[in-house]
Amino acid sequence: MSQGSYEEHRRSQRIARTFIIKYPWMEGGTSRWGMSQIKDLSATGLRFVAERDFAVGEVLDIEVRVPTAPNPLTLKGKIVWSKPRPLASTAEYGLQFVGLNEATARSITEAVDYFTGRSPRDDD
Repeated sequence: MSQGSYEEHRRSQRIARTFIIKYPWMEGGTSRWGMSQIKDLSATGLRFVAERDFAVGEVLDIEVRVPTAPNPLTLKGKIVWSKPRPLASTAEYGLQFVGLNEATARSITEAVDYFTGRSPRDDD
């Protein structure tokens, strides 16, 4: 392994597509919305880039829009790793979904299946 790389621990197939996530954060006592670019997405989590610092273990309320869902998906995720990007004021973060409801989990799985060309799963 090269310096700065991390060991692969993914349980689910990821799609390397660019989506946008939104997350609320506080600045000077004022609630604001931040936006970041997703680098990849799976049924269990996502990787995103942000200029804002997040601590490993921090839980975020996020909103993500995927083209296979009519409305933005609202969910929680926990930061499980971070990696600074050389020569940039940004970092990459790994976020694991926490407590997904069935409908949101299905919407994410449908998006992954759509972009991987797999048939939708029959959960019934």
